[in-house]
Amino acid sequence: MLWIASLKLLKAGFLIATGVAALELIRPEIGEHLLRWAEEIQHDFHRDVTLRALQKLLKFEPAELRLVALGTFLYATLFIIEGIGLWMDKLWAEWLTIVSTSALIPIELYELVREISGLKIGVLIVNIFVVAYLIRRLRIKHWQRLNARRVS
Repeated sequence: MLWIASLKLLKAGFLIATGVAALELIRPEIGEHLLRWAEEIQHDFHRDVTLRALQKLLKFEPAELRLVALGTFLYATLFIIEGIGLWMDKLWAEWLTIVSTSALIPIELYELVREISGLKIGVLIVNIFVVAYLIRRLRIKHWQRLNARRVS
């Protein structure tokens, strides 16, 4: 359980960093600095991928970047709530994690069908594992409660 909680908190940290980065990209000088940095990367493949990604990001309007930041901060908040709840071994956190994680599986499958990548496969496997583990854990708790009632 602590592993899943740690994973949720790690994802929250990544999302917070992403939101802060989106807000920083509103400042034109930051975008220009990142473009210069990307052009200086020695490896051609990484430079090309980084340049294309930055060029796409820099086309976003400030209002769009603020929305991206807001979305990532809200999503990070969900992960923080799940992570702390799981860390404290709260039943509601297990249910929340099952619902929120399983809701993403169809989207992950869709993205995987569009373009296969090792990262997408890994994320899908981890999320399926987390949901299956938590469902199994809840079922065991349920049977333990039923057996405790029968004994008493």
